[in-house]
Amino acid sequence: MFHRWMIFLGFVVAVEVGIWYWLSKQADKTYRVYEECMDYLRSLPSDWTKSGDSYYSSRCDLDQPMSSAVTENNIRDNLYGRMDGTVDWIYYTLLVVILSFVARWIITGRVR
Repeated sequence: MFHRWMIFLGFVVAVEVGIWYWLSKQADKTYRVYEECMDYLRSLPSDWTKSGDSYYSSRCDLDQPMSSAVTENNIRDNLYGRMDGTVDWIYYTLLVVILSFVARWIITGRVR
């Protein structure tokens, strides 16, 4: 029975690590608008002002709450929060593994 329990916990840890990896890949994909904006800002002349630039205000302006850059930042923050939660669940599962080993050692009499 203990062997099956350890296989199950190993499977749970593997799934949690897979979820964390998938979330990290999704978070890496959220830098697209940032890179576009950096390229755009590098191509501007030195006398540029932000007041008349509609592309900048709709895509790159972090002060504009509906711009694409703000939306991308919010999505990235949400993904990082979920990644932190997944790491917490990995720690909890590993704690259950350790406690299971200790409980087995106590029950079988290996710990005095």
